[in-house]
Amino acid sequence: MKSAQDLKIPSRYGSGAITFHWLMFVLVVIVGVLGLLHDSWPKQTQRFWINIHALLGLLLWFTLMARFWWRRRHRPPALMENVGAFSRRMGALVHFGLYALLFVTPIVGIITFVYHGRILILEFSRSILESSQIAPFFIPPRIYTAT
Repeated sequence: MKSAQDLKIPSRYGSGAITFHWLMFVLVVIVGVLGLLHDSWPKQTQRFWINIHALLGLLLWFTLMARFWWRRRHRPPALMENVGAFSRRMGALVHFGLYALLFVTPIVGIITFVYHGRILILEFSRSILESSQIAPFFIPPRIYTAT
């Protein structure tokens, strides 16, 4: 007969954890590729691709927050018994490091984005903001007055 503790620990990762894992993998790859290709884009489309990079980076960060929320409510499966103490410690350290990078990198990107005077405006939303009365609050003067 299994104890109450055994019943609470799943034998494998659930569909939610697997979905978060692969969604974050895809977002990291796409955001990384867009970031690496930054200097290769034509000047006329560069602002658009930077905005896509930033929006997907924000989506990645919010997905990470959702993953943290999910993880606090769903226990992972136990490690196999033949995993040694060193591997357990290193695995925990590597996971912490990856999560720290995934948490901090988008924040640094946002700070850099704002520092350079950029805002998240895609081309279709630019005309809406420029024609509205709230444009001065969202568009820096150099962008607002440019034609």
